[in-house]
Amino acid sequence: MWENIQYTSLNGSRFGQQFRDAFTNKRRTRLGVAAIFLVLIIGFAWTRNDLRDRARDGYRNAVGAWKGTTPKRSQFHIYLPATEPHTHLCYSTLSARVNGYPTPTLGNWGYQGKIDGKSVKIIGFSDWLNGLDNTHDDDLVLLIDAYDIWFQLRPEVMINRYYDMIDAANSRARKRYKNVPELRNVETKVIFSAQKEWWPYEPWDPPTYVVPYSTLPSDFYGPDTDTVGIGEATWQKIRARWLNSGTIIGPVKDLRDIFARARKLLMDPKAKYPGMDQQVVAQIFGEQEYVREAKLASHPTIPQRLGFWWPEGEPPRVSVPDFHRTVYNLSATARYEYGMSLDYTGLLAPPTVSAEDDAVWLRHNDTSTFLGADVLGLPADHSHYPPSTRTHLAQDILRSRPPFADVRKQKSSSSRSSSSDRDSDSKSLHWMTVPLFTNLYSGIVPTMIHQNTHRYKGRLRDDTWNQMWFYPYARDLFTAAVTAPDEPVAVTRRGGETREWWSAYPEKGGVKTAEGLWVPWSRICNTTLFDFHDGQGEWISPQKGG
Repeated sequence: MWENIQYTSLNGSRFGQQFRDAFTNKRRTRLGVAAIFLVLIIGFAWTRNDLRDRARDGYRNAVGAWKGTTPKRSQFHIYLPATEPHTHLCYSTLSARVNGYPTPTLGNWGYQGKIDGKSVKIIGFSDWLNGLDNTHDDDLVLLIDAYDIWFQLRPEVMINRYYDMIDAANSRARKRYKNVPELRNVETKVIFSAQKEWWPYEPWDPPTYVVPYSTLPSDFYGPDTDTVGIGEATWQKIRARWLNSGTIIGPVKDLRDIFARARKLLMDPKAKYPGMDQQVVAQIFGEQEYVREAKLASHPTIPQRLGFWWPEGEPPRVSVPDFHRTVYNLSATARYEYGMSLDYTGLLAPPTVSAEDDAVWLRHNDTSTFLGADVLGLPADHSHYPPSTRTHLAQDILRSRPPFADVRKQKSSSSRSSSSDRDSDSKSLHWMTVPLFTNLYSGIVPTMIHQNTHRYKGRLRDDTWNQMWFYPYARDLFTAAVTAPDEPVAVTRRGGETREWWSAYPEKGGVKTAEGLWVPWSRICNTTLFDFHDGQGEWISPQKGG
């Protein structure tokens, strides 16, 4: 029928004649009409079903999108193990508040027992975690040393960096253990800070030799990277590789498991831990990595059996021959996997001990001026610091709330001098123009500063406090943060999920003890312990009972 019609031209007479001839035949006409009718019925049915499916899918997508915009609500906890008031505790708590962090929990507050303070840190934290019911399992907890860590960036930056480090650690583990069936699904959950020294262990101990190498470039400090120096410079060129317990962040559930294990080790009468909390958690990390590497050694590929590990990575760190090394005699049934990893690049709170020459305060619109360099004791010659690392401020910082978002600019104030450091004009209202503690080799601006340096016998904690970006405006920022409306301290979006992070306590302008007692700022930081250095005397809480 239709195959005899030649569509040679839409406008030609041949097409029109053949079209007319086709419909002059009644039989062909009836068949044609029937065919057209059948096509219309099928087309209608298909269209109806398609529209119905599309409508249903559209509804589902709309509902899914609507559900996706309903944020999950969790709590973000800051835990500070602190037994008594101190000026350095004021630094930690004030810097947390002005940067928008939740009201901290003080662990072991007022403790006067005979147990060593470092041991109490483990016991008190474990007790507090056990006191949280299962509804808090997914809450995020930041445990920091209370007397030597300062906050300088926003909570959303910290939380997003935590998740980025989790993803990076999982990626490294999948790559390294891809041929080990029982390790293919290993997941990192808890991040510890990393330090340059293997203290409190020795080179032949597993927590020293079996742990992963730093992820920093092998030439991070130039040709002398990872070479041991002399005297104070012994560790200066070593890339951070070993666990530091000063900063720990992870979910409640996973921290509960780790510190239950830490508590058990601490109470073992056969073991002695002069390094206390750091030595205990470093052993747990060492055991985890020892078991991982032992399993890797037991699953070699054919090239690996022949000794060819490259390009698949370095050999298992338990198989490197060294008769001096101590080995673990571990149980075949005990748990050793705790999802632990380290912050090798210093995104959270890199320790300043043995890294005194690594970082300085910079305004990122003028990175040629090193602020506080003389106080820090940096070398006079700065030419060995790569300037290319300081050309850009990280996007996660630029996207975060501006530094003075919580306080209105005051046109005049008796507490302000005319110096540029105290000039809060429009140029100062951006992260590019405030001083930020910055690593001079990587350009990384950490969320916190761990001032545990040994240089100048620890005086840098007091001598560099005035370099913090908020220092000239601390009173106004603190008051603004205390009186700010209740809202999430951070909102994160990952994998299609939006999550709001809230403080566990509605109170502001003080701290809560682990037992639930409210301690106002005036009790932990009176004028004897802390001075705003603005000539206005004691800070008076604008809140009743604050």
